[in-house]
Amino acid sequence: MLGLLGIFYVSHQIGEVAGSLTSGSGTFARPPGTTQVVTSSEYGQLRDGMTYSQVQAIIGAPGQELSRSDLAGIVTVMYSWTNSDGSNMNAMFQNGALVMKAQFGLR
Repeated sequence: MLGLLGIFYVSHQIGEVAGSLTSGSGTFARPPGTTQVVTSSEYGQLRDGMTYSQVQAIIGAPGQELSRSDLAGIVTVMYSWTNSDGSNMNAMFQNGALVMKAQFGLR
């Protein structure tokens, strides 16, 4: 349960940073040359139980490791993929399998 709270907290924190990139209309102010690392379509292809390698293959880029813990033999690792416009995706793996994903502003 603590791991689930962690992913929502990190997603919220990233959302706060991304919020500072928005224009007055509430939409992202995309800078010239915006690059997409992860898309909504790729996010939608991810399923519980996938390995990090499978997720990375779908997204086409490695994630940034945000945290790692080993409690009672359960290894939990959280990764993040962030686009240049601030939209992002987080994924939590336990013992090598995807157990939770969250996204903010993916297109």
